[in-house]
Amino acid sequence: MEKHLKLIEKERNNVAGKAERWIFSWGIILISILLSICMLFILVTPHRDDIFFNARFHTQHKIIPVISPYSGIIKKDVFDTNNAIKPNTFLFTIFDLSAQKETSVYAKEAGYYMPNKIKFRSKTYVSKNDTLFYIMPDIKNKDEIYCTADADQSAIEKLSIGDQVLINIESYGENSDVSGTISSIAKKPDQSGKYPFQISLDYKDIRNLSEKGIFYFDQQGKARVKFKPQKLAYKLLNLL
Repeated sequence: MEKHLKLIEKERNNVAGKAERWIFSWGIILISILLSICMLFILVTPHRDDIFFNARFHTQHKIIPVISPYSGIIKKDVFDTNNAIKPNTFLFTIFDLSAQKETSVYAKEAGYYMPNKIKFRSKTYVSKNDTLFYIMPDIKNKDEIYCTADADQSAIEKLSIGDQVLINIESYGENSDVSGTISSIAKKPDQSGKYPFQISLDYKDIRNLSEKGIFYFDQQGKARVKFKPQKLAYKLLNLL
């Protein structure tokens, strides 16, 4: 009887052992499959490590203010603000309340309409010397306007001359992008401890936004330096 019980116990242990070895073997196989899938994902997945900065637009041009010559009312015959302004272009007629007469105002400079705080439109009352709007100079060369930004040391080490930059600007509730490339990078930090760098801009983008009246000088935007896609494996090797 005792031998029979021992035999049963032995067979039970054998079955349990086989089950444990089977579970262990399949566990290793499943883990190996999962690891292989993860490695494959790492090898083929592209990685973008873009950097964001605050960019500022600069130019040597002067923005020409159009100032009200009298206290009065803007008449209904005003120029089309969507059109380019040429020298001596008719801008608007103002009714001088004190002299009770109408006076026509003409442009002295060429450029594009750039609004001010006052809503320039017909039947609007304005005071003498109010800045009604600005005439933004016509941009004829890509070097006439550029951007600057700055970065701390850890970020500046990732940047190189020629890196592509996309600058997003918001004007009157509309978002627009301007393309550019990093043209110079300071080798020494400024007084704030950051490294300034300069961005040359795509002439076509600036020209297009200027004509639409979306872009204006001294504007700020959110710049993103777009790096080429890299595999995660490459990034991990760099970290190692």
